[in-house]
Amino acid sequence: MEMLERRGDGATFTPFNCKADRTNALAKCFDYFAKVASVITDLEALKESTLHVLEHFAAERCIYLELRTSPKQFKVSSKDGSEKTTTKLQYLETVREAIDEFHAKAQERFGFVMEVKVLLSVDRGKVTSKESALAQIDDILVMHKEHSDLVVGIDICGNPHSPTVKPYLLPALLERSHTFQRLPITFHTAEILDDEESELIVESMRKLNVRRLGHVTYLPDKCRERIQRGIFDDIGVGIEICPTSNMITKEIPSLEDHHFLDWWKKSDKILLSVNTDDVGLFSCDLSSEIYDLASAFHLSRSDVVEIQRQAILSAFHPDTKQLLRMFDDMLSSSAPKAYVNPAPQVNGYKRQKLNGLAA
Repeated sequence: MEMLERRGDGATFTPFNCKADRTNALAKCFDYFAKVASVITDLEALKESTLHVLEHFAAERCIYLELRTSPKQFKVSSKDGSEKTTTKLQYLETVREAIDEFHAKAQERFGFVMEVKVLLSVDRGKVTSKESALAQIDDILVMHKEHSDLVVGIDICGNPHSPTVKPYLLPALLERSHTFQRLPITFHTAEILDDEESELIVESMRKLNVRRLGHVTYLPDKCRERIQRGIFDDIGVGIEICPTSNMITKEIPSLEDHHFLDWWKKSDKILLSVNTDDVGLFSCDLSSEIYDLASAFHLSRSDVVEIQRQAILSAFHPDTKQLLRMFDDMLSSSAPKAYVNPAPQVNGYKRQKLNGLAA
């Protein structure tokens, strides 16, 4: 809304509250993402929005953030009136510039430096063939080669109603499977009912090095039981839940009906993490998601801390022991000085702070 106002071309955006009106929730979500894409139309806007996201999470004392993004190309006008197209590599370099700028002032502003890595997304909604899937994957592999210290994984996401995983995306991923041993995958699955797709993804996890699964809202029992028995020899599978998002898209009346208990303390082969999905869309932040989940399932402080430890262990960061040490140091230190998030309230939602928790 701020960007539209500054541009002054008369375009507007009317915010909505998914919590208040869940009618056609999933369709609204992806329409919202399209609206965001309509204002992030150049590298300058990309950098501004990236800085905003980083500051938002640092204000919650998030010590490590894996920032997911789908690299895009922008058409921009030159001074001579001609039009040129930016590259996906320039997109990633701009994100890196924002991270560097954020880090330069982080210690002074927040009292610590939140570490940031990037997951590059393959958008299933933009896949139209095996070849187009390979094109997205190969672009990511090139960017990873150029920025291997920043890019730590691949995120498979996008509109779950796009029926592209079985015929195109999985075959393309399997064709490039040798590359994913150094570039692990987190795969969104079971956002809608599609048992066959979920089963194929779970069957491919070991070969594709799929270390985490996102949402798993409608995951079949047989898949969940397979994951609980263990997929990998060295570490458990990360399960990313997004409480508010899952509640809205599953159309359940309250968080008490969330599938959290399908995973919590069911197996030492599972590493659970709490995530926001999208703070603007779902009127939430990381602290509120943890707080609401803890309230719904009567979790103790030690339970919440354990979930954060599992989140760190499931991270794609090259040194999770370092993150655990930082987490322990922050937990054992005296209460930090409160930081007031400069961002306005979202849809009237009042933030609830849980200082010292890791992402």
